[in-house]
Amino acid sequence: MRGLAVGLLALLLLSLSQAQALSNVLYRALLANDQAALARLWRERGATERALPHLERLPNSDPLSLRLLIHAYLSQSQWAWAEDALLRLHQLTPNDAWANFNLGALWAASDPARARPHLLALRRSALYREDAAALLDALNAPNRAEQVAQRLALRAHPLAEWAYSYAYAWDGQPRALALLGLLREQRGADGSRMIDQAARQATQDDPLIYYAQGVRWRNRQRYAESLEALQLAHALEANNPLYWAEVGLTLRLMGDGQAQAWIDGALRLAQAQGREAELRAILGQ
Repeated sequence: MRGLAVGLLALLLLSLSQAQALSNVLYRALLANDQAALARLWRERGATERALPHLERLPNSDPLSLRLLIHAYLSQSQWAWAEDALLRLHQLTPNDAWANFNLGALWAASDPARARPHLLALRRSALYREDAAALLDALNAPNRAEQVAQRLALRAHPLAEWAYSYAYAWDGQPRALALLGLLREQRGADGSRMIDQAARQATQDDPLIYYAQGVRWRNRQRYAESLEALQLAHALEANNPLYWAEVGLTLRLMGDGQAQAWIDGALRLAQAQGREAELRAILGQ
C-alpha cells in the first residue's frame, strides 16, 4: 500500500513538473509575442484549434507558415479559408507539388476545369503522380464528386469530407451522406446522425450505407450489429473485397475462427481485381 502511495505521489510530482515546464514555455512565448512558438506549442499537443489564431498571425509571405496554416484549416474543415491560403501559396511557389495537388483535390469535386491543370502539372512528380492520376480519372466519371471523395478517403485526405459534402449537396445521394458520417466517425467525431439519416432517406438497399452502419457499430464495440450490417453489404455486392475484409475484421474482434478465411478471401478477390495494395492499406498490412 505504501509503495502504491509513493508511486502516485511521484506521478503527481512529475505531472506538476511537466505542467510547470509547459507554463514556463508558454509564458516566455507570450512575453516575446512569438506567434510561431505559440503555434508550435499547441500543434505539438494536438490542439490545432488553439494553434490556429497564432498561425494566422504569421507572415503570409512565408511558404512554410502558409503550409502549416493550410494544414490547420483543413483539419478544422474550414474549406474556404484553406482555398484562400492555398491560392496565396501557389502564387508564391507556382511549382510547389503539394500546393498543386491540394488545389486539384479541393476543386476536383466542384470545379473540374480548375482542378485539371493543377493535377496535370503533377505527371512527373514521384510523390503525387499516382494520386493525381486517380483524381484525373475521377473527373470524367458521371458521379464525379463521389468518385473524387472515395479516392481521397482511401488516402485519408481531409478534403474527402468536403468532396462527400459536395456530392450530397449536388446529387442528394444518401450514400454520400452516410460516407460523410463515416469520415466524421473515423476522425473521432460523432457521425451517427448522418449515417442514420442516410439510411432513412435511401429508397433502396445500398451496400455502402450498410458498410457505414457496420463500421460505426464496430467502433462502438457493438459487434453483433456491426456483423449484421456488414454481411448485408456483402450480400448486396459479394464481389467487393472491402466487404469481405470488414466482415473478417469484425469476426476477428468477436473471436470467431472464421475471421481469417474471410480476410484471405478478401485478399484473393482484391488480387484478381488489381486492388491488393489498396486492400492491404485498409487492413494495415
